[in-house]
Amino acid sequence: MEQRHLVLNANSRKNRLLGFTLLESIMALFLFSVICMLASGYVKNAQVIGSHLQNRSEKEWHIFLIQLEKELEGCRLISAEANLLTFHDVSQNYTVLIEFKKNKIVKSANGGYQPMLMRVEAVVFKQEKQRVQIQLRFENGKSREAVLIL
Repeated sequence: MEQRHLVLNANSRKNRLLGFTLLESIMALFLFSVICMLASGYVKNAQVIGSHLQNRSEKEWHIFLIQLEKELEGCRLISAEANLLTFHDVSQNYTVLIEFKKNKIVKSANGGYQPMLMRVEAVVFKQEKQRVQIQLRFENGKSREAVLIL
């Protein structure tokens, strides 16, 4: 009988070690809640970053238009093609090109090269009397239109 009693005690010790302790369960729940909080913070930040990127392309577009107007002060339009605007700077007496190259709108003047707008998928320049219409599509699919009065 004594031998049987010892066997029962050994089995009861094994049964105690098979389950989780309260401390282990609390630690697991704590880690799970921390992971959930970090994941929700990441999702919120991803939404904020997405809206900032959309606003960034909008800002870049407006900065491009303001810069283009300033750069072309004192210039006279010579020709407008689908991807190229040609101006003559009257005061400096040289030709200024605004063209679409390799997903950029660049200004070339007097041997210089200046990128003005990046991540552009397509652009079309049209001349209408003393106006230049710009139709542009960014790589992210957003389209913009503007009219420059010369």
